[in-house]
Amino acid sequence: MTNVLFDLISLQDYRSGGGEYVKKVFDELLLCNSINIYGVYDSELLFIDNDFDEFSKQIEMFDIRKMKLSNIINVCKIDILFIGIIQRYNPYDLNNIYCKVICVMHDIGDIEITQNNIHFMYKHTIKNYIKLTIDYWNEKSKYSTKNRVLKQYGNIRQFLGKANVSLYTVSNYSSSSILYFFPELKVKNITVLYPPPKSYIRCDNIDDVTIQNLFSSGKRYLLFVNANRDNKNFNVLNKCIDKVVSNFPNMYIVVTGLNMQVETKNVIALGYVSNSDMENLYQKAWALIYASYTEGFGYPPIESLKYSVPVITSNVCSMPEILSNAVLYFSPFYENDLFFKIVQLHKEYQYYQSLSYEQYTKIRKKQEIDFAKLMSCIIDKINQ
Repeated sequence: MTNVLFDLISLQDYRSGGGEYVKKVFDELLLCNSINIYGVYDSELLFIDNDFDEFSKQIEMFDIRKMKLSNIINVCKIDILFIGIIQRYNPYDLNNIYCKVICVMHDIGDIEITQNNIHFMYKHTIKNYIKLTIDYWNEKSKYSTKNRVLKQYGNIRQFLGKANVSLYTVSNYSSSSILYFFPELKVKNITVLYPPPKSYIRCDNIDDVTIQNLFSSGKRYLLFVNANRDNKNFNVLNKCIDKVVSNFPNMYIVVTGLNMQVETKNVIALGYVSNSDMENLYQKAWALIYASYTEGFGYPPIESLKYSVPVITSNVCSMPEILSNAVLYFSPFYENDLFFKIVQLHKEYQYYQSLSYEQYTKIRKKQEIDFAKLMSCIIDKINQ
């Protein structure tokens, strides 16, 4: 029996596409009879829903606050350590780990944001304005945001350079970006594999009353997701939202993750949305607007393409690589470009609708093939 120490920390504290990736790997490994799985978690971080109870019934778990990773590995005679989001392990001691390790770095968006000064465009508190003053006048200072963010990767960079550590990422763009900022990793073979497809179940029953009323009205709507996250760049849509509403008076704009009152006509702000309701929002949307500044892969556009719903997306990072010519692209810095692309989609809707599902099938096929490759890589390392 081979012993695997599995990263549960990447499933704690908040939901993310990376977390869903990690859960898929966990579920697949559970099906392998030749593997004995142990889990590592952090007692200072929350588990989502009842995940702690679920995991503790399936595997033996260790608290990283009570026991170092190296000690867990030695006590349990671990053969392979799987870390699904390596950045989550920055606070922990990664020394004296000699077993085989598979790490996944989905992106380095925080570095890209600060190195390109995109964080200047975020909304800031007075305290943050003091930090921005340092960034503006003395960006080479060790106290500047870009240098503080880079410094946070020091522990991880040293760990990734070790011979027993294999590094995986989810797009060619992410691989190139990692090597640009961490050139010392060029000696390693970074394996690029698409993350697995999502597997949410869509129910016809709608949980949210506001969404029920929207669907009952039969109104068309543009969908914008995760507006509470700065890197998703709701600001660019917000700037041109009045023009969109005035030019398309029968079009609603649905924004998820926006926990605030919106006075603009035809804008529907939603906070938390259940997985099933989210699937229904994707399915019934007129189009998805995806304005991200940074993206290692990007699940939401694929969720829309799955339902033959056209996508208007930012033209940076992994988006052109993943979505090819099946979507409309705009600069995430230009509100007028976004507005123009909405107008263009209105004129050429059937054309982009016809491309959507075709591109989805290509992406889905590669996701399935690459996930099988990932599992084979893990099993092969176990059997080596």
